[in-house]
Amino acid sequence: MTAGGSGSMDENSAGGNSAVRRYAERPRRLLLAQLYGLLQPANAEPLSVATLAAHVDSLDVELPTFTTIVNPAIDPDAVDRLLATIRRDGHDLVGLSVPQGTFETAKRILLGLRTFPSARRPEILLGHALPTHIPHRFLAIEPRAIVMRGWAETALEHYIRARLANTVDCRELPGVAFSEGNRVIVTPLAERADAPSLRPPRRLGTGDEYFRRIESSRGCQFGRCTFCTRPPGIRDRWSRLPPDRIAGDLERLHRLGVRRFTFTDEDFLGSDTRSAEWIADQVQPYDFTYTVSVRADNVALNRAVLASTSAHSRENLLRRLYRSGLRQVFVGVESLSNSQLRRYGKGSTAQLAVDAIGTLRRHGFGVEIGLVLFDPFTTLDELAESSAALARTGLWRFMGSPFGRMRIQADTAMARSKKYRPVLGAFDADVMSFAWRFADGTVAEVHRRCESWWSPLDDAYRLVRNVIRTQDATAEQICAAQSAVLLLRRNALRMLDATIEAVGRADPSMAQDEISHLTTECTNAFERVATSFERDCHGSPAAAELISHLDAVRAPTLTRRP
Repeated sequence: MTAGGSGSMDENSAGGNSAVRRYAERPRRLLLAQLYGLLQPANAEPLSVATLAAHVDSLDVELPTFTTIVNPAIDPDAVDRLLATIRRDGHDLVGLSVPQGTFETAKRILLGLRTFPSARRPEILLGHALPTHIPHRFLAIEPRAIVMRGWAETALEHYIRARLANTVDCRELPGVAFSEGNRVIVTPLAERADAPSLRPPRRLGTGDEYFRRIESSRGCQFGRCTFCTRPPGIRDRWSRLPPDRIAGDLERLHRLGVRRFTFTDEDFLGSDTRSAEWIADQVQPYDFTYTVSVRADNVALNRAVLASTSAHSRENLLRRLYRSGLRQVFVGVESLSNSQLRRYGKGSTAQLAVDAIGTLRRHGFGVEIGLVLFDPFTTLDELAESSAALARTGLWRFMGSPFGRMRIQADTAMARSKKYRPVLGAFDADVMSFAWRFADGTVAEVHRRCESWWSPLDDAYRLVRNVIRTQDATAEQICAAQSAVLLLRRNALRMLDATIEAVGRADPSMAQDEISHLTTECTNAFERVATSFERDCHGSPAAAELISHLDAVRAPTLTRRP
């Protein structure tokens, strides 16, 4: 946070980056900026700042609050435009929501704000994943910023009330990080730091201008996967949001003419299936279609917490969810090797995942499964086990990223484990993850060959998947996108099988004609997608981004051989 403008610090206030900050005047305007990078779909609604802005609205305080989006992937001048807006409109409080993949954008903004004259320099609040888990990186750039960790409504409310009283004691703010001298101080969380605002988020635009997202719960009832970052607080705390907020949000989306959305919950079913039934009943009258994310064991019923739930009642819940408009379900499977699942701390089995996907498909749901087949201690046998299971069960049709490499992130059990320490390398603040090396050289070679083949396809594949997820396209375009994704997944499995076989027999060569054929099939599929979008781009940011990346896929470098 940097004091300036009408809120410039009183001369009696301690200088530098003191914990206690006193001001001569109240703040006039708060601007909340949502940062986007390549990891965020261009058409995703800026839910974080929309939620915080609505909470400020509910506080009955005099502080006009504005929201904006900063996406350099779509607008190369986005950072300069934001700085010009802050300068022109006199925002004296600026909050940046900084998800993974936006570190450099945030850094540019922070450095740009430091060039403002001291009398016009705003105070800076930081939130979302990157500042939450690596606050010291941001406070090193701007020592006077305040980081609001995890869900930020409570911290932001305490800050605003203190700031409007012209004295902020950072030590009294719950769940924040700040600099005092040369130290980074982290304050305790509020008793229920995950407590949401009772007011639904502000909604930008109308209809399906954005791909809409709704919160219905917070947290994860399991919370013990070794690779997963958790918000500060109790790792396995899961809670459903207040019914009035969910119902109000659904009604508002209906009034805006929205047809499709996703529940942004990481664990939609959680430990309260009755509330999921209530949600299905609330959604059904509106004729929405929507997507959710679930754990496999919340579908296949092996968790002790769900032991009292009968198979009949779970089948009934799935039928009600389908009737209400649920059409796509994301399941974090990660691996179909039980030894790898134990290493990941999933508390699940490969067969359970197969059973869960079968149950979802039987009820008519579209499915996508998250896979992370490569981690530092993956063995060739584990890869072969997962590959064979994908082929045998047909689950390859639902793969998300086929050659997913484990991201060992800050604040995770993996990052803290002594076992992993010898294989960890440099830290990348942009994705708050460590580089690492494979313990098994043969697995490293499998990954190198597969990744070399896949890498030129990946950005376009990700964007085509987003078309399917968000339905932000015509029927013809969605059909072309679905065909392309299915073909890429089939060819990825073929590539994995061929590579495992070649590396396993220490064969430095591979069937280059077969690899070239797989590549040509993929590029032809993307060509059909590009052609369908060029006929009707319908002006959406997501479509423009997709066409740009498909043009790159057409480049000759795609045909390079592993």
